[in-house]
Amino acid sequence: MPPKQAALTIDLDTLASDISADGGPAPELRRLSYARAVPRLLGLLDSEGIKATFFALGADAADPECAALIRRIVLEGHEIGSHGLTHDRNLALKPPGELRRDLLLADRYLTAAAGKKPRGFRAPGAFPSEDLLRALGEAGYDYDSSVNASLIYNSAKAAY
Repeated sequence: MPPKQAALTIDLDTLASDISADGGPAPELRRLSYARAVPRLLGLLDSEGIKATFFALGADAADPECAALIRRIVLEGHEIGSHGLTHDRNLALKPPGELRRDLLLADRYLTAAAGKKPRGFRAPGAFPSEDLLRALGEAGYDYDSSVNASLIYNSAKAAY
């Protein structure tokens, strides 16, 4: 029987990136997403012999509890990519200086957690722009995985 093959990417946008009481993400929501979902997902992937790319937020990697799980993802043979600093859905529309600052901070936290710099990037909301792609090239990324061809996803995004 041929080996199993899959191309699997997972966005780790936590509850904290969407829900907050005072405009800032609540650490307990961030930790809940990582503590519950990530170990279960790693177990499933391991049981099927599948490796994946996890696109994580820099702000999550700055949290020591989440950083430990990001490190575990890498140690289990998966890739960590950047999903930006805070999941700002308007990131691609920011001026070049703000784009570079977001990428730099996300890189700093993700590199510290994962033990190596992310090679790939996925824009929050899967929305790239020319300025964002240029900033990614300047920041040394090998690839961008922002375009999503799903009819369902893009219809829901347009309605939002």
